[in-house]
Amino acid sequence: MKKEVMIAFLLGIVLISGFALAQSNDTDDTSNLNDESDKIEKAYQCLADQIKGKDSLSLQDAIFGTLAVGNEKKLKDKIEQEKKGNENCWPKAGCTIKDTAQTLLALDRIGGDEKSAKDWLLTKMQPARDLTWYLEIDIQNHGASECKLTYDGRESKIKVREDMKLEGSPGSCFEISYGGYWLKIADKCLEKEFSVSCDQDFITALVYQKNSGSTVFVSSETHSSVSLGTTSEKVESKCFSTGNKCDYEGTLWASVVLAKIGEDVSSYIPYLLAFSGDNQRYLPSSFLYMLTNGDESYSELVDNQKLGQYWSVVASPYNRFYDTALAMLALGDSDSGELDSAKNYLLNVQTKEGCWNNNNIRDSAFILYSGWPKTRGDGAGTGGGTELCEPSGYYCEAESDCLEIGGSALREFECTIRSVCCTKKFVGVSCDEKRGLVCSSNQRCTGRIESSADGSCCIEGSCENIPTENLCALADGICKGSCSEDEENIGESCPDSGDLCCKEKVIPEEKGGILWIVILSVLIIIVILGIIFRHRIAIWWHSRKRRGGQGTVSGPRLPPGTPPGMVMPRPIPRYGPPTQRGPARGGPILRPTRGAKSPQDKEMEETMKKLREMSK
Repeated sequence: MKKEVMIAFLLGIVLISGFALAQSNDTDDTSNLNDESDKIEKAYQCLADQIKGKDSLSLQDAIFGTLAVGNEKKLKDKIEQEKKGNENCWPKAGCTIKDTAQTLLALDRIGGDEKSAKDWLLTKMQPARDLTWYLEIDIQNHGASECKLTYDGRESKIKVREDMKLEGSPGSCFEISYGGYWLKIADKCLEKEFSVSCDQDFITALVYQKNSGSTVFVSSETHSSVSLGTTSEKVESKCFSTGNKCDYEGTLWASVVLAKIGEDVSSYIPYLLAFSGDNQRYLPSSFLYMLTNGDESYSELVDNQKLGQYWSVVASPYNRFYDTALAMLALGDSDSGELDSAKNYLLNVQTKEGCWNNNNIRDSAFILYSGWPKTRGDGAGTGGGTELCEPSGYYCEAESDCLEIGGSALREFECTIRSVCCTKKFVGVSCDEKRGLVCSSNQRCTGRIESSADGSCCIEGSCENIPTENLCALADGICKGSCSEDEENIGESCPDSGDLCCKEKVIPEEKGGILWIVILSVLIIIVILGIIFRHRIAIWWHSRKRRGGQGTVSGPRLPPGTPPGMVMPRPIPRYGPPTQRGPARGGPILRPTRGAKSPQDKEMEETMKKLREMSK
């Protein structure tokens, strides 16, 4: 029986050890989720669970969910339900430019019917009337020249003086303006085409500004000609609208999406550039960088990043998660350090389920689509059969870069929203070649920022540490709009006054793994001490068993029949040698046997032998 008890005790220790080790392994597995790929996989699973578990989806949920996960029936059905059947636009309650453009992007993602949505958008195009346009004529040798203007079959002449000022009668469509240097184009002639010819080598360009503004923009295209040659200029300034007034945010989305499917969108750029200052709440620099790949838009975009972590636009109709996803969408193909820091920030503010912004479907899907997009080869699903660009041996490049190096855009292959599949690889200029500096993630540029082959390049400035009053970060917290269920507000200040400083709650139950490890350690120490002092334990155990066999002596035993209270006299001790008695008649002489072992002793020896073997 004693042997069985000892074996059960040892088995118990083994089981407890295994359980404690399992608890420790579970803790290690949880820490492994810090790996980016595990967190993204968790995010996609969270998004799938949210889509599946939500009874009612919004159109925005369906659009961005489709962009993230691909051809999901529940999302596709919702998009189809929200379509205004007789007009092929979205949503059916009142079609908008933005929603229809975003739906077109989702349809392109899954190979759906793009034509009807594209055609509807193009019917909503109209001239942008709130701009003032000028014609600039520049004589290359800066000498005097006579020039001829032709439009509507009519011809007029002007002179260009050596100081580049104009004089003469340019006709009904022009007015000498801007201090005498440019020709202002009348509103009634904005859609006309003009021909210019001079008797010296010359350059012509269109210049524009907002009617109520002072900033002047020069068209991206200029035209040059030799003496007596001809250039042609035509104002191309359009926007999108469902009414009489241009829809700025709708034009942003429509331009980017139409450019993605191969449409010429150059005529929308002047309006978007001129009115960007009035519409900063929509983060126009993100869209303009996707459309123009320009350094000015890039510089403005990365300069708007908050604390080197995220984007949160003042008066944004959305939130920091949407704004950050929009910025990452523009930086997706760049080597920007701002993109990497934004990704790290987002991975640190996931909910416990893996999504963002309290498991919001639209924001979580937009973040995944912008920062960690699934290709169609990742099981995202497609109905269009579009092949991926780079696995097919080509290169995803900005269209302007592709054309600059003499490459051809292959529209039949898939790239991100801001790039096209190019037959040649564009090698950008390094930051050293631009004589700039690459600032670290906790620094900002005091000068101008340009993109380079090394990422963001600080030109004509220096890198300085980003000032921070983010006491929350110093306390290992994270500034968020609201804390999740497994977090608590620790009360530290955040850069944005409306944010809370959230930190993971300390749950006592989570200390269970440590408790089991302590228990296991104590038991192991007990076993080791038992092995070291096994001989003393054996002697103690043996003496205890012998005492247990003899019983406890509490007093003299009385013969049967002795009256209560009567004590037998103590026998008188005898002195001298003990009396020798002979053997019993007819029997052998009995001698005491030394070293005889009882069954209990054998059981003890076997147990100690097993302990010694375990200690080897």
